[in-house]
Amino acid sequence: MDAALASRLAQSVRAADPDRYFATLFAPPAMRPFLFALYAFNAEVARVAESVREPMLGAIRLEWWRETAEGAHQGVPRNHDVARGLAALFAERGIPLQPFEDLIVARAFDSAADHLPDFAAFEAYVDSTSGALMRLAAQVLGAEAHKVSDVTREAGLAYGMAGLIRARIRFLVETAGYFESSFLVREGLVHLDRFTAMAGVFGLFEAVESLTGGARMGRDPEADALAEAITFRARELVKRDPAPHCGGTGGRLGFHAQSGIASDRDATPGVRIRPGLEPALPAQVALAARLQRAFDTGASEILLFEPSARTSPEGVLRVVRGALAQGLRILAIGTAGSDLVRITGYLVKRTDLDRLAGAANLREETAALGAEALRNGRGLDRAVHALD
Repeated sequence: MDAALASRLAQSVRAADPDRYFATLFAPPAMRPFLFALYAFNAEVARVAESVREPMLGAIRLEWWRETAEGAHQGVPRNHDVARGLAALFAERGIPLQPFEDLIVARAFDSAADHLPDFAAFEAYVDSTSGALMRLAAQVLGAEAHKVSDVTREAGLAYGMAGLIRARIRFLVETAGYFESSFLVREGLVHLDRFTAMAGVFGLFEAVESLTGGARMGRDPEADALAEAITFRARELVKRDPAPHCGGTGGRLGFHAQSGIASDRDATPGVRIRPGLEPALPAQVALAARLQRAFDTGASEILLFEPSARTSPEGVLRVVRGALAQGLRILAIGTAGSDLVRITGYLVKRTDLDRLAGAANLREETAALGAEALRNGRGLDRAVHALD
């Protein structure tokens, strides 16, 4: 690849994808032009959805890029810098055409009217875009695809999800015009300078259990120390870089204990202890208070008491005061056997769950979501505490 073409590709990547531009500078100098060609191609297919209003137009543009990649692979590139860069990449690095075609197919979703039905589908989408691009970059650098598939999948998922967070922020503010059109803004209830986006964490219990070989939060000091270290390190990473339009949290992303979604399996919400494995009340409250300090808005903890607690409001108040004194900021309290069941950020009625199980039609979707969340997240297994 001639130096002039490589320079133009580098500048286009720097403008469209600065993260990958600067990452490429760590590659051997001889490999950088080929990485710039790859990333310039990715930038072109990734922005197709932003430039069209109808799925058909997106499909037409992606087909143009498929034909462009095919021509470059055959050694007859179109009169376009990216096409010429791809031709050099194919010729000199021996990369097959199929992964490029797969990347284009994955990008068809961006301009389609479809929605991702669950987190597994979301992961598959991110892996087929960000993960696939990382695997291609590794091949450009000489790695064998099958030897780096695991690490590039995980790294690609992490990087791709972070990119989607940033893209979502810019879409709401710069493309959708939310702060110019929402009645909440007009009424003075929402302000851009107080706006933020939040990066969430969940599944801490399972991570700690796996990394320690079975130690459990709230019961083992080793597990508690690791949980705290992971949580505050995650906060540090989230807060490290500036984020656009996040004035509400000092120009950085907010850090949030993600409650999760109804379809989550084997992933306890936020930094909570898995239901049914909670320790004694003092240990549960103490650990929750330690971890809550990492989050901008705290992290809700759920405590379930025996029905007799209803006749001892003073005892409940002592628990609340003790929790607040330790730093706990968000606390949800309930009693075993109550018709109201706390899911994460909302409540459902047991009677509605029973009606749903009996095939009754309910107007609200919360019962259906709650039933799935309770089933997958073991919400009905929560430990019941007694008041001393």
